Amino acid sequence: MEGRHASYKPFSIAPVARFPARRRGHGDALLRPPEDVFADVREGFVSAGTAARDYGVVLTADGGAVDEAATESRRAMAGRRPRA
Repeated sequence: MEGRHASYKPFSIAPVARFPARRRGHGDALLRPPEDVFADVREGFVSAGTAARDYGVVLTADGGAVDEAATESRRAMAGRRPRA
């Protein structure tokens, strides 16, 4: 190559993997099992904040587990309880 672009070297971009949102749009998010939401947080599909806001699932302070009591309270405050 000659001219002002002589130092240009094309590069390739690795393909981007796309992962669909898990169970998006399938029923009431507050009825989703807390363990499934926690798995999504661990895998990076949703943040801890999204888990609390959208799914009513509260994690422990270290983010290592579901805070069962806080989750139940948050879901109750939303006026809905998970089905047994």
